[in-house]
Amino acid sequence: MSSFTLFCPQCDSLLIDLATHQAIDTCLHDGWTRPSSAGAVGEKLSQPIALNVEIKNDSRAVTAGGRLWLAAHHEEQGFLIGISLKDSGDVKRIPLDSPLQAHDLASDGEHIFATLKKFDDMSQAKARLAVYDGITGDEAWRYPVESSALSSVSLSDDLLCFTSDQSLFILNRHTH
Repeated sequence: MSSFTLFCPQCDSLLIDLATHQAIDTCLHDGWTRPSSAGAVGEKLSQPIALNVEIKNDSRAVTAGGRLWLAAHHEEQGFLIGISLKDSGDVKRIPLDSPLQAHDLASDGEHIFATLKKFDDMSQAKARLAVYDGITGDEAWRYPVESSALSSVSLSDDLLCFTSDQSLFILNRHTH
């Protein structure tokens, strides 16, 4: 006998439409979605994928354009790796301008916002913010910064915020 969830496990909101008395599959407060069938949560959907690069352990994965995007590097070359959520065999490897590597990633569902930094202190390359299309991985626009280090990106409505070692940057993310 399986149990039916009446309350969202993340915020305890009631998952019943009070007007129709029908179950709601997606929480209106935090977006939690009811599993499609009993036992579906945590079910393995694909075999492990060999990426042949080193995934950065201090960067998080984001989803955009139907792909899971990760920051990676091999030797001194930085990459963005985009794995299709529908076909795990469809993997995009986007090389970054050497010697830059992705420090951290953020996403709005359509774009990847990456703070890029130098691979080593010997290079004269400066850090920058780069924005990529979530489907193709093509660079949409960039914002250079006279610094060697950048923070993670924070997204809010139409704003994009990040810091360098000495400044706060607030950009309109839709006008570039």
